Amino acid sequence: MPHISYVDPATVADQVVAAVLVRDRRVLLCHRSAHRDWRPGTWDLPGGHVEPGEEATAALVRELREELAIVSEPPSAAPVRFAAGELDMHVWILHDWRGKTVNAAPDEHDELGWFGPGQVETLDLALAAYRDLIARAVC
Repeated sequence: MPHISYVDPATVADQVVAAVLVRDRRVLLCHRSAHRDWRPGTWDLPGGHVEPGEEATAALVRELREELAIVSEPPSAAPVRFAAGELDMHVWILHDWRGKTVNAAPDEHDELGWFGPGQVETLDLALAAYRDLIARAVC
């Protein structure tokens, strides 16, 4: 899995959290709206920016509620952590949440989709590093 042991704070502009939501060997991805500044028109993991003073796990719970209208407990496992340009990303693999996933943030993404491992290979992902992470999550 993509992993870094150290992120230089001087080079990091934003802390971001995301989730690989897994159900029935498929993952939920969000298609970024065309007007987005970062990676428009690509498939991305649900999540977003950590607000000042907010814990990363609390930010993940908040983002999942805001974007997908689902409820998740704060993850207790360590996240997969990697750098993506100026982003310090923390990504958790989640198998358990409550509620039906809906596009509660249509200004951010114009479509949601559940994808199996083979389908993910054909998608234009926001970050290529997601492929390996998703493959390991659905095994």
